[in-house]
Amino acid sequence: MAHSSFFYEEYTIFTTLYYSFSVDKVLADLEAQFLTQLDGLLKRKVLTEQEFAQANEAARSEKASLEARKVELAKLLSQERAKKELLEKVPQTIKSYIETFQTLDIRQQKAQLQTILKTVHVFKDGRIELEFRGANSLTV
Repeated sequence: MAHSSFFYEEYTIFTTLYYSFSVDKVLADLEAQFLTQLDGLLKRKVLTEQEFAQANEAARSEKASLEARKVELAKLLSQERAKKELLEKVPQTIKSYIETFQTLDIRQQKAQLQTILKTVHVFKDGRIELEFRGANSLTV
């Protein structure tokens, strides 16, 4: 399960990067199209402000939406990288906590568990049900 989560995170980051590069390519194409239209109008000596605005209105609106999408993708990429970094840190953090927990005396361990666990039920058939504070139950 840990591997599939890792691959999903990698896939999400890759997909976000791909879309970000696609947006960059479309923006570059729009810029080239804009310059081509400007060149054509200048060569024909038919350039008025109104004609120029009409010819490039669609390109302007598309550029604005693409730039907004680019910002959104950059934010998403940053969030996905932060999630990945957090997932990489979790196992070490848990290991460190367990090592520290094992060095405590029984009273300190009990006090620590009371801050995490709300209730513990031990059944005759060997099952243990843990209810964490602020979370759902877990049966082991």
